[in-house]
Order: sequence, then structure tokens, then C-alpha cells
Amino acid sequence: MALMRNIKSFFIAFIIVLILTSMVFAEDKEPLQPTGSNLNLTVVVPSEKEKVKVYPVSIYESSDNGINQIIKTYELSDSEKPEDIPRDGFQCGDLYYELSDVIKKENTSSDVKEHTKTVTLNTNTKELNAIIKQLASTVEYKSDDGYAGILNLDVNSIKAETAGTKKSSYTISSVREYPNLSSNDTALVPKTITDNGKTMTLAGVEWRTQTSSSVDYQELPATYTAIANYTATGSKTVVTDYTVTANYKGSISKSITGKTIYTAIFNGSEITTETAEETTEQEILSTLSENISEKNIINFSTVKGGGIRKKLNTAVILIIIFSVMGGAACCTFLVLLKKRKNKKTYDENENSSEIENNEEGGTNV
Repeated sequence: MALMRNIKSFFIAFIIVLILTSMVFAEDKEPLQPTGSNLNLTVVVPSEKEKVKVYPVSIYESSDNGINQIIKTYELSDSEKPEDIPRDGFQCGDLYYELSDVIKKENTSSDVKEHTKTVTLNTNTKELNAIIKQLASTVEYKSDDGYAGILNLDVNSIKAETAGTKKSSYTISSVREYPNLSSNDTALVPKTITDNGKTMTLAGVEWRTQTSSSVDYQELPATYTAIANYTATGSKTVVTDYTVTANYKGSISKSITGKTIYTAIFNGSEITTETAEETTEQEILSTLSENISEKNIINFSTVKGGGIRKKLNTAVILIIIFSVMGGAACCTFLVLLKKRKNKKTYDENENSSEIENNEEGGTNV
């Protein structure tokens, strides 16, 4: 097993050498010299844009059922993503910690403030008690920006104002007395009068005997009093309805979403030789994956007039040669290793057979 791990480490180191060699030649910025031929070439260069880094706001150690844990807390804003939280394992002291779980929690708060809402309605009365019966004692409020609450009627804020009017006609009357009239003839009574600037017309007359005299033992009216009733038509403005305004007051609130909290839980385990080697390999591959991405691949497609330097051609040839030599060396090494192992197994089997034969021969004797 140790030998196989050494082989894997050799392959990784060999790949790193090839990639670094290509980077060195690719970063040379000397102008290209035409060679008279067209060539498609893809060159890998190191990453210029680093991965977004998210840092924990708190780190602490804990224990759960005998398992050592390191818990990291992150507060992410709207521009940060949970994918940016580091998930790679790490060594701390004598333990190696690996990600066990990521827990998400929304961080919310409440904003409370006082609010007044004014309502209006039309009514045919301005009596306060009658208006209160037409108004709700509470109203439910909800604003466009997310505030909500229950508001209560403020009775002291109720006001009624004239909303509509109309002209109304009515009859004006006035009574006049005309005493000491010689007879009860209406001709003796004026047909019109003026009262408070208003001309009024005679509507009717009531006659009363004022004095009387005795003639032939009979009482006969001597003078009369006329009770005259005059009328006229008047007009006035009448209120038809009222506009009532009333205020509702109370507290309203809304929930405000803050930063989202993520808790990353890492469980610790004892470090073994195999774990340490695998950790080293993971770190190497992780470094390679960060430095090489699709965004870092530059395509030189059909460069007019060839345009490839002799130095770059030499680098490509060297890479191919190193690759072939390395592959051949590894294959040869693996074949020899397999033969050695088979020979060792064969020798052990032969020795075992001879021992068994010798034992059988001694028994027969």
C-alpha cells in the first residue's frame, strides 16, 4: 500500500511539473514571429480572479457524544453565497476535521412605529353619537412597504363639515289688528303690508265686536276689530349631508430580514499515515483546480501567417517528450514490480512444497 501511494505522489508531482512548464512559456509576452503556417493552439495560464473568500464571525470547539467538533459561524449578506463557505477538511492539533453539516438560519428583527390613518364618510347628521355608531371601533392597517397593525378610533378627532345644501321654500305669516271699524267690511282692511322688508298679502280676516249699543232692547255691534292674517313665501338654504373625518391611531410593525447565518460543523478524527497522505494529495489537487479553469484557457485559433515562436514550439516538444518518457518509465516500473511480486510468490510456493515433502518423508521413515 505504501508503494502504491508513492506512485500516486510521483504522478501528481509529474503533472505539476508539466503544468508549470507550460505556464512559464505561456506567460512570455514577446511578439510572435510569423513562420508561414496556420496553427490552432490552446495555452493554459494561471487564474487572475481569486475565489470569493468568506470569513467566519466566530469559531469555537465543542463535543457531541464524545466527538470533538469545531463549529464556524458565518453571516452572509445578499451579495455573498453559501457556496463560498469553505468546506475542505483541515488539521488542528492531533485531529483531522471534516465537514459534517451546514445549518442555515434567517436572522430577522421587527421595526415598530406609531401611525395615524384618517378615514372619511358621508352622513346626514352632525350629531356625534349618531356618527360614532357609523364608524368602526378598530381598523386593520397594512402599508405597501410591509408595515401592519390594528388601529383604534380616536373619538376626539371626529369632525363633521357641510358637504351638500339645497334651497327650501316656506310660508311667512303675520297677524295685524284693525280696531274701531264701523263695519265688518274687508274693504276697510289693507290688502298688503310690509314686514321686515318682505311684502305680505292679506290671506284672511277675522271679525270681532269691539263695542255694541242697545237698540229696541237688542244689543247691536257699534264698532268692529278686524284680525287680519297676512302671508308671504320665503326661501332658505338647507344642509343635505355632512362629510365626517376621523383618525385611527396605533402601533404598526414589520419584520426586517438581516444577514443569513450559516453554521458549519466539522467533526474531528485521529490522524493516521494514510489520512495525512490523502490530505496532502487533496491540497495539491485543490490548488491545481483553483489555478486552472475554463476562464484561464486562451485559444490561439488560426493565427495568420503561423505566428508561433520557435521558443514555444520547443516547449511543446519538450512537454511531449517528458510525457512519453515519464509514461514509459512508469509502465516499465509497474511491469518489473509485477514480475518481482509473481516471482516472490512462486519462490514461496516452491519452498512450502519442499518443506511438506520433507515432512512426509520423515514420517514414512
